[in-house]
Amino acid sequence: AATYFFKTDFDYEEKGVRKFFSPSDAVEILAHGREVLAKTEPFDLPTVETAYRNLSHTLGVAGSKLIHPTRLALTGKTFGPGLFDIIVTLGHTKCLERLDRAINWIKNNLG
Repeated sequence: AATYFFKTDFDYEEKGVRKFFSPSDAVEILAHGREVLAKTEPFDLPTVETAYRNLSHTLGVAGSKLIHPTRLALTGKTFGPGLFDIIVTLGHTKCLERLDRAINWIKNNLG
């Protein structure tokens, strides 16, 4: 269920943590995504998607390297609606808060 739209204290799926939060660059990847989202205006679907695609290109990584950890950070899930739809639906503030929460969680639990 999509309870993550309403809850902020959700757990992260274990398989997602192993796959997307455990790599040594997970915090860096999420921090880059947070930085881009913090600057993204207007906060709409085309602008958010373009910003993330540009970040992928700038970092020289596949889009999935950004998309999957970000989805896990924002929802606690490894699957669901399109990431950019989730981002726009949650809104600017919630996305930044949830990325901060995930970064801190990784540092405290996996770092």
